[in-house]
Amino acid sequence: MSASTTNDEDLFGRSVAASPDALMQQLPDDELIFLNLRTESYFALESTGACMYRALIESPTIEKAHERLTSEFDAAPEQLRNDLLVLVHRLVDQGLLELSG
Repeated sequence: MSASTTNDEDLFGRSVAASPDALMQQLPDDELIFLNLRTESYFALESTGACMYRALIESPTIEKAHERLTSEFDAAPEQLRNDLLVLVHRLVDQGLLELSG
């Protein structure tokens, strides 16, 4: 199921995992580059997006990733929540993350 077809409140309580169809490489400047092996398309995240991606992968739920990021960034929690959900939608739509839970 695509993240864009999922209610954001429901999405916030779910977890994500790296897609087995995606390869990821970290560059020296903390940028992450992804290759979707199925579509042969590339996707890049700069340092802030890369930090958000790591929090998503390392946390049991998107909500817990949000809590972690709220303590790491000087940003309004609601803005951070919105940015995190936008990132989840994009990465799921690109085939780089899978939703579970």
